[in-house]
Amino acid sequence: MIIQLDIFLFGLGIVLNGILGFIAYVTNPKNFVNISILLVSLFSIFWSFFNYLYNFPNIGSLSLWSLRIHMFFAMWYAFSIFNISYLILVNDKKLKFSKSYIVIFLLSIIISLTTLTPFVFKEIIKFSAEGRIEKVKTGIGLPLFGLFVSTLFIISIINFVKKTIDKSSSYEERIKNSIIAGGFMLTFLLHMIFNFIMPNVYKNTKFLILGLVFSIPFVSSLIYSIR
Repeated sequence: MIIQLDIFLFGLGIVLNGILGFIAYVTNPKNFVNISILLVSLFSIFWSFFNYLYNFPNIGSLSLWSLRIHMFFAMWYAFSIFNISYLILVNDKKLKFSKSYIVIFLLSIIISLTTLTPFVFKEIIKFSAEGRIEKVKTGIGLPLFGLFVSTLFIISIINFVKKTIDKSSSYEERIKNSIIAGGFMLTFLLHMIFNFIMPNVYKNTKFLILGLVFSIPFVSSLIYSIR
């Protein structure tokens, strides 16, 4: 029954995120923000899939590669959120990519590729009795990955808040931006608690399946902003 519930929730998350991303794209397929919302949805789906897969029991050597690919998509999920915050901040109608944006993009490429190498995760040292990963030998790249992703989230929060309090924006725009900021903060908080703290501090992985569901508040707030 638990496994069936896990599959149902995972499937529900895929469907909802996929529909929301598709709606955003077809609404205006030439708009950078709409395209970016679709990318956020897709990256969240792939990230959550491998997040769930690497904790699946008795898959042997696939566990290590699932963990690495999970980190790869986690990197791009984080970047896609930063990208949305940047586009909303600068206003996509007069879009110009700054030097700092280009540097962040290039660093994202480099760091995402390193997640697929022993630079981040070297090998699985121990499996639990259920066949799940219990202990992993990490490389020096893991702290760098964590620092970079955390920086992207912090910048994203700052960008959303800046746009929310921007006095040059209309009242309606500030309301929409505050909803986006609230949606992002809720998603970020849920990810931190159930996808990071619970599995890494308390060794409780049963909430990992909800990763996709946790993305819905942010994606939904973005859909509201472009309606």
